[in-house]
Amino acid sequence: MILTGAAFVKKSYIEDYLKLPSSIHEFVEENNNCEDIAFNMMVSRTTKNPPIYVSPIRFRNLDSESKGSPGIYLFIYLFIIIIIIFFKKN
Repeated sequence: MILTGAAFVKKSYIEDYLKLPSSIHEFVEENNNCEDIAFNMMVSRTTKNPPIYVSPIRFRNLDSESKGSPGIYLFIYLFIIIIIIFFKKN
């Protein structure tokens, strides 16, 4: 998964992202999150290729540093919701 804030992409992908169903954009706006998931799924669907794995330079377990915060579990939950919304429309 590529974070959208650090990505160089084709202009057509941005145009396609803006054409996604309004329910996806509303979810992203309401939660101020998950635009990277929606964008990566849209590119995978457009190109008919799976996402490219880019390994991190340095990985750390954010959950263990957050003293019990359910961060990773919230991320997984939101990811599943985005998948359901995206594929339910198509």
